[in-house]
Order: sequence, then C-alpha cells, then structure tokens
Amino acid sequence: MASRRIISSTANVLMINPGLDKSPKSRSTWASRDWLPREVGVTTENGNLMCSEGDHLRPFRNYRGTAIYELVGLVVDVKSAERQKHHLISFIDVAVSREEPQQQSQWQLFNDFMVGPVSQREAVNFEAPWKAPVLLAYQRVEGRHNIDHTWKKHLHISSLYYNGSMNYSPHLSGIPLKPNIEIPLPGTHVAIDAEFVVLQRETFDITADGERKTTRPVRQGLGRLSCLRGDSANGVDEGTAFIDDYVTIHEPIVDYVTQFSGIEPGDLDPARSQKAPISLKLAYKKLWLLLNLGCVFVGHGLTSDFRHANMFVPDAQSVDTSLLFKKGERTLKLSLLADFFLKEDIQTGNHDSIEDARTALRLWRRYQEFEAGGVVRERVEEVYRYGRKHQYMPAREYGASGSSRSTGTGTTATTYGTSSGRGGGGSSADLGLLGGRMTPEIGGGSSVGGSGPVTPQGRGRGRERDGEGVGYFESPLR
Repeated sequence: MASRRIISSTANVLMINPGLDKSPKSRSTWASRDWLPREVGVTTENGNLMCSEGDHLRPFRNYRGTAIYELVGLVVDVKSAERQKHHLISFIDVAVSREEPQQQSQWQLFNDFMVGPVSQREAVNFEAPWKAPVLLAYQRVEGRHNIDHTWKKHLHISSLYYNGSMNYSPHLSGIPLKPNIEIPLPGTHVAIDAEFVVLQRETFDITADGERKTTRPVRQGLGRLSCLRGDSANGVDEGTAFIDDYVTIHEPIVDYVTQFSGIEPGDLDPARSQKAPISLKLAYKKLWLLLNLGCVFVGHGLTSDFRHANMFVPDAQSVDTSLLFKKGERTLKLSLLADFFLKEDIQTGNHDSIEDARTALRLWRRYQEFEAGGVVRERVEEVYRYGRKHQYMPAREYGASGSSRSTGTGTTATTYGTSSGRGGGGSSADLGLLGGRMTPEIGGGSSVGGSGPVTPQGRGRGRERDGEGVGYFESPLR
C-alpha cells in the first residue's frame, strides 16, 4: 500500500534557515531594503502548503486554513575586522513577550552581555556586507502576550548557596545562605550594591563648530557584587551579606577607580587575588535567579545600576532610596542621607559595597517609619534644607571642604554622579564622573558632561550612520 505524507497544520513558531551559505548569490536579494517580510501567511489545504506575504496575503488573511506569522527575532552572523572571528548576535522584538499589549515593536540587540535597543529598520537591514542572517524566527500572531511562567517553578538555585570560585580564600565576607533553610521567595528583600572598573577610556573629537562627539565611549566591567539579607530569618540578622563576589575580568583594566569602587589592583585576577573572584556569567546567574524568584531589591541608585547592567527589573521588585527621598530634579548622595537620618559617617575611605547596601537598607527601614507616622514629606523637606546648608555634602566632607577654602587650598567640592541617576550618591554612582555606562557591556552609552550625539565606531571600521552598527563588533565576553 502506498503512503503519502501531507501537511495538516503548522507549528506555533517557525525557525527558518535563509541558506545564504548554500546560495551566496541570494545575498544581493537580502541586501535590498525592506525585502524581509515582517508578516507572512501559511495556508494549508488538501495537504498542500502555500506561503504568501504583502498584497498576496490579503485574500487569504481570513481563510480558516491560513496561519499568520510575525517576525519576532533573528540571528545574524557578524564579520568583524582586525582578524577577528565571525560571531553571532541576535535581534528580538521584546514587545511580543510582554503581558500587556504594546502599540509598537521594541527591538533589542543581544551580543552576549551587551543588550541595547535598536530600530526595526536596523534589525532587518542587511545592506552592510558584514551582516548576514543565519536564522529567522516567526511566531503566530495569536501568541502575542501569551506568557508561560511555569518555568519559574523549576529553577535550579544551587548557585546561590556557594561562592563558585576555583580559588580558596579565607577572606570571604558574610554568611552564605543555608541550603534547604533559607530559600528566597517572592517578596524576599535583598539589599544590593555593585561596583565597576574601567576597561576602556572614552575618546572624542571636537568638531569645527566646537561640538564634542564621542568616537569611543567609556567601557566598564562589573567588578564586585554584594547582596545582603533584607529580612531577619533563621537566626541571621538583617543586613548580613550572603553574596559578596568579586568578578574575574580577562581584559586589561585601565582604571580600578579604587576610591569609588573599593577594588584594588589584583582583586579580580584569579592568579593573585585574595578575594576568590568568580566568573561574570556566574555573577549574572545569581542576580538572574534572585530576580526570577521574585526578590525585591533594595539599594541606592538601583534604577541607574540595573540599566547600566543591562537588567530589566520591574518597579514592584525595586526599592530605590535615591527616589524615596527625592524632591524635584535633584537626588541626594547616600552619604548625605546616612549623615542626616542615621547620624553615621560612611564612605570615609574607599567605598565598600557591603556598607553601601546595608546603609540603603537601613534608610529604607527609616523611610517606612516615616511613612507609618505620616511624616515623609516633612522629613524630606528637612534633609533638603540640611543639604542646601552643607552644599549637599555630609558634615565631614563639608567641614573638610570649608577648611580647604578658608586656607586657600583644595578645590570646590563636587556632588558626584548626579548625571548618572544614582543621586550623586555613593558607591559606583561616582563613576558617573568618568562618563558612559557602568556596565559589562561592549559598545553603546553616552558620555556624561559631553555635548552632541554619540557617534560610535565599530572596531576596525569607519563610522556607521547615527545609531547603527553599535554593539556588533565585539566578540562575546569570556
């Protein structure tokens, strides 16, 4: 008996190989502007299959045998210069994966830890010879905003219970979480702070009309991550660190920014460090687990930190003390808030991320007291009056700067980091003085204090059109 295969239905997601490696002559077709269809229809009838798009799709759109698919992502092969190997990047329209309907597409470029927004035109444009599609992803339109969260019930959280370094160090800070006893749950509070080092300095050109244009943005790497218990439980006090990880960086570090980061030369080198550094991917995995377990992060300048670290954290999972005590456009330094509300002098030497995270946690608890007493507005007014009187510096710093002025030495004190969004406050916020993003990403970002648009340069290539070609030419981080 003869058998014949027929197509009765199509899958919810189509993964399509463009096959340019087998048919290089088709490259010129892909280079045509707007050639790749954003929407296609697949019609099945009597075991046959027909694909259509554009005007040809219109007659079949409401036919019951037609499934409409929209482009939701693609993988691209990037051929870089400077004898660098090809590497893959991806573009994903994240709007389709949001639970609430979105009016417009929201394309993002993913290059390992580098994440940044791009236009739809940039995502599907293959005019440049160094950019070639290798995989296309189309999803049924009815799958939009249909999110499955069941995977969160099966997270493997063992990474949260050990340091993960190959180095033994007697200098590990805090108390690790107790397996099977301390299990982060939705709503568990975690005080957090991160520190960064500089991997590449900013370079810029001055145009004939005096405008400053960044040709290479500052590039920074995550150097230290500290997470503290935000709640007392199982005999362990609130504010006790359970993660204090130094992060291995394999690239040359041009500036440890020790005064602001607290990181000393050698701390991030596994061969020399006494801090037991871990890999960048493991550090991010721990953060990712805490986020998807539903923990609520408490810190100072988190809005900026998470943006620079390329992490999206819902507002419901973030308590930012720089915003709690904010009035108008100016945000206040962590050290100033600690001086006024806690009567403590912090950051007297090099910054310590554990100290900063613990201080932010205590400030949040103090805010809750003000909130319960209905005096938040009054207390915020008081701290701003205090700030104006002391030039928005803690008493110690203000006194030292006053002494310098009276003797004719020193320079006028500066409120650091106000451009970075961390309220000029403590910790890695002060890296805002250096410009650019405080992130392990490659490319992108803008300079603080500069004027004019950022004009990125791909490695080994000339300038692309404004906003295009950003983030392509770096191999994934190790």
